[in-house]
Amino acid sequence: MMVREITPTLTSKCRFLGVVQSVEGETISVTEDRRSAMNKIRNEVAARGGDSFVLSDMFTTTIETVMQADAYVCE
Repeated sequence: MMVREITPTLTSKCRFLGVVQSVEGETISVTEDRRSAMNKIRNEVAARGGDSFVLSDMFTTTIETVMQADAYVCE
């Protein structure tokens, strides 16, 4: 199943599944931390039966990236 990031305005025809979070750190670069954290978000959304998410929070330091998103299944 493909999981995509959507904007909050597109959630009106979607069912909210819950909040998912990802923490990634100490990879080879900050860019890789972000990429890996985003992949973990997608995997968690899919594991809950979702196909979409809205990224609600993200912060990155030189040590780690933390992301939080709302998971949805959309029509």
